[in-house]
Order: sequence, then C-alpha cells, then structure tokens
Amino acid sequence: MAEFFSLPKASFPSSGTAVDGALYYATDTKELFVSAQGYLFPVSGILSGGMQLTAVGPQGPQGAPGVPIGEEPHAIDLLERSR
Repeated sequence: MAEFFSLPKASFPSSGTAVDGALYYATDTKELFVSAQGYLFPVSGILSGGMQLTAVGPQGPQGAPGVPIGEEPHAIDLLERSR
C-alpha cells in the first residue's frame, strides 16, 4: 500500500532513499512529489510535461534493418538471414 508523508521539504529523505511509490507533500512549499526507485519527482512537472527525464541511450553497433510492413518473410528467409 502506498504511503503518504507530509513534512517540510528540508526533511525529505536523501536521493535514492525515499520509499518507492510513496507521496511526499512539502508543507512549507506546498509541493507534491512521487517516489520512484528511491528518487522524488515533482507531480507538477510530470503533469505539465515540463519535466525532462534523460538517460543514456543504447550502446554498440547499429543492428540490421527491420522488414518493411507487408513484406513479412517466411521462416526459411529468416534462417538464411541469421547466418
């Protein structure tokens, strides 16, 4: 069950230690945060779309292109392509 914490923002848990799935309300700034993987995210940023979550993309060489729509290969074609 999700938990709800209501406390001053200065008393929030440090990064990476918040209770997953919990809501944190900052009584001094009147902000609401949701916790995911121990980190707090402002609900206002999530709802407005103004929050930028960045992550490193995939690494390594580019793979083979996919099959165009409408040109699904037969099983034998897939076997030959994989060799």
